[in-house]
Amino acid sequence: MNVSVPYYDPVLYKIHRRPLPPIPLAPAAPINKLPPELLTEIFLWFSIVANDISRRGSSPWTLTHICRLWRELSLKIPSLWSYFSYTKSTKYPLHLFHTQLLRSKREPLSFHVDFSCDALIPVEVLLMDTIGLSVFDLLLAESDRWEDVALMVPGDALRVFFNMLICVQDDCHLLRAFNLEERNMKRLYNPRPLDMPDSMFATAPRLRTLKMFPFIDIAPPWSQITVFETSRLSVNEEFMIIRNAPLLRKLKTHSHRVDRHSTLPEASRPFTQTSLVYFVSTFTSNLLTLTLPSLTHFLCGSYVPEDEVDALLDFVRRSNPPLRFFSVMLDLEPLSLSDDFIRRLADALHPVQTLVVLKLMLRFSMSEHTFASVFHALQKLSLCFPMLKKISITAERGICSLEDILLFVQCLWERIKGGALPRLKRTNRSAALA
Repeated sequence: MNVSVPYYDPVLYKIHRRPLPPIPLAPAAPINKLPPELLTEIFLWFSIVANDISRRGSSPWTLTHICRLWRELSLKIPSLWSYFSYTKSTKYPLHLFHTQLLRSKREPLSFHVDFSCDALIPVEVLLMDTIGLSVFDLLLAESDRWEDVALMVPGDALRVFFNMLICVQDDCHLLRAFNLEERNMKRLYNPRPLDMPDSMFATAPRLRTLKMFPFIDIAPPWSQITVFETSRLSVNEEFMIIRNAPLLRKLKTHSHRVDRHSTLPEASRPFTQTSLVYFVSTFTSNLLTLTLPSLTHFLCGSYVPEDEVDALLDFVRRSNPPLRFFSVMLDLEPLSLSDDFIRRLADALHPVQTLVVLKLMLRFSMSEHTFASVFHALQKLSLCFPMLKKISITAERGICSLEDILLFVQCLWERIKGGALPRLKRTNRSAALA
């Protein structure tokens, strides 16, 4: 929040014109002994960051308790009161929410409401009479001021909240970010599939960030979305989002559970998306036709089977992106770590000179497989990463010895001395010690 000093001039002038109050008989609090000019200067500096600090939910109220001068200034700045937080740690009486709404005037509202903190209340009571829904009723009345909305809802009550949101869908002209998260997946109250009308965000021209847990099959204005996060997508839904969102910069799927029997995408032509910089890929099959030249963060959201590794490497080679973070999960047989496989991996990653973090997660079918072959294979990677700061290697169902670790560290040190690698800040390995 950038507020210039002239913004406060009328308030400060009015304060300085007041006659000095009589000296109290009781000693004043230490802060009240400071000159008003100094208190004002401190407040002016603090108010620049006060809006961010108010993300904690209670700092506007804290400001009003510092001293009389700070209280008067706080009440004159509506933006300090425009953030609401209702969680387990920020519950407070309903009348304070109403007061805060009044003090925010007509400022755009940002709020985070966690209705699941009342999860111990029976669902019939939750839907009828709780402070949580009362707070939401107050916010619904101000839907034309919504800017950043985050709702954490119990699964039993999710459909009720949908119906309430649909009632205000035509008012969300200022909406920039919308986050809807179902906190439990049982849905005992309404087991039918959830749906939301395609017109839900039709009147939100400023909407840029959309987070939905679980994913709901709607048609938001993809052409303006820059950030999208969800729990689980099908292979066609993932490709549809990338294809229909030309401004998309971040696509993140949080679920690692993938049904490999339904990962064949519909026939599609090669497609290039130039805006995406952060991508958590769930389906390697989508990488067959994708080119993402702007990618800086690439993460495999599930283990890549051995027969799909070539598609992954071809995608990296074809896109040739300025990667800074590369994380891949490989599901391999022990014999797959051959010299040919290592050479193909090296060829795909060699052009990437901007890499800062490299994470390899390997899973073998044999629990007795030793980690020594992994270290031996990685030592053959003739890569030069001048910006690399962290290497993380994880092997599931693998066994390694302290000697293997020391030999690998020695190999890295030789490359650092030779200039092929910078001085690493962190090197991680994870496997069972023999």
